[in-house]
Amino acid sequence: MSEQCSYPSIRAWDTKFRRMIIIIGMNMEKKILTACEKKDYPNWASVYNFDQLKFMRGTGFHDKNGIEIFEGDIIDVDYSNDKRINAHEQAVVNWETNSLMFTACFGDDTLPLSIYRDEQDRLEIVGNKYENPQIIKK
Repeated sequence: MSEQCSYPSIRAWDTKFRRMIIIIGMNMEKKILTACEKKDYPNWASVYNFDQLKFMRGTGFHDKNGIEIFEGDIIDVDYSNDKRINAHEQAVVNWETNSLMFTACFGDDTLPLSIYRDEQDRLEIVGNKYENPQIIKK
């Protein structure tokens, strides 16, 4: 039986130029990485210092379109089958260091993202808190 090794998915927000970048390679010793904007991949890459970046972990979950959900993403949760609550609610995906888990933050309410493990087809990424902060409902 062969074991399969998976690497964590990581993306980064460039705080200096305010753009999401695709990580191509990292040098942990020098604290730099090679990356590019999605529109430039794979033809153009730049070098970035860690101190200008906000790193986001992949959750391992995928939305109904098959796109991986990352920390910082804004997701729309479809509750249309449950008549007791609103048909759709939006949440920001966060990493909670104290509890070591991803959460979905619905304003004042926070739920473990893991409750959607078997219902990922109810989730859809509608943006992220860096590129689309206007989507977040207060």
